[in-house]
Amino acid sequence: MAASLLDSLTGLITPDLASKAASMFGESDSSVRKGMTGALPVVLSGLASRAGDSGFAGSLFDLVQSPANDSNVLNDLGSLLGGGGSSPMMGLGGKLLNTLFGGNIGNVANALASYAGVKNSTAASLLNLAAPLVLA
Repeated sequence: MAASLLDSLTGLITPDLASKAASMFGESDSSVRKGMTGALPVVLSGLASRAGDSGFAGSLFDLVQSPANDSNVLNDLGSLLGGGGSSPMMGLGGKLLNTLFGGNIGNVANALASYAGVKNSTAASLLNLAAPLVLA
């Protein structure tokens, strides 16, 4: 059994998923895996930093309760990589990132890119992948 929510989410990042994402983004498997596992705590820490904000709590609840929030995505994470990021779950994830980071998303993606050794665009995509996993 996973010791924490972060452990549970990180356990979803399989070598196959990292390889598929790496191929899609033109990056190395190890860098993408590092970026994926780094993006999850970024999103979770963003949530934690807003825990006392009742307005944010209401917005988060709306996202979690949205009919587009499909926990079945956890059974097929590769589905989030297909479709060019246009799935309803990716849309919810984008809303979450905007709510958490607003105009600072670019700075967050740059920091993740530096940490993982990936392109800034890849880091932004990895954040967009992490957000719906957290919601699901």
